[in-house]
Amino acid sequence: MDSALRDIVTTNVVGTVEGSDPVLKNEAVVLTAHWDHLGIGEAVNNDRIYNGAVDNATGCAMLLEMARAWASLQPKPKRTALFVFVTAEESGLLGSEYYAENPLIPAGRTVVNLNFDVCYPFGRTSDVVLDGADRTTFWPVVRRWPSSST
Repeated sequence: MDSALRDIVTTNVVGTVEGSDPVLKNEAVVLTAHWDHLGIGEAVNNDRIYNGAVDNATGCAMLLEMARAWASLQPKPKRTALFVFVTAEESGLLGSEYYAENPLIPAGRTVVNLNFDVCYPFGRTSDVVLDGADRTTFWPVVRRWPSSST
């Protein structure tokens, strides 16, 4: 397998909806998705574009809709929401790493980070995968989540 290294310049994109509570607005609910994909390369079936419609476009679409809905709520939720579209995920989670090292709201005031990656367009889903929640103080909230049978 041939491989190569190259430098790239890219950026994360962040939208913010400030919380309504004078104290809790200094805490954040962070929602993330990645917007990059593999780009252009060797042709597969005469197509050089490596489309990422499921791998990242679905996550970005969900995040955009959540941002629109969150911004339209009245009253606004108490905590600030950050909608973070990270880049260079396919290159090693570089956008996520950058945000983790340079958060807009300190990590100690981030109450949860929910990442949206793949949403298969095959109809209504009956399962969701939550990785890492059991190692956080968010775990009791996850455990109270209604089962798919309710």
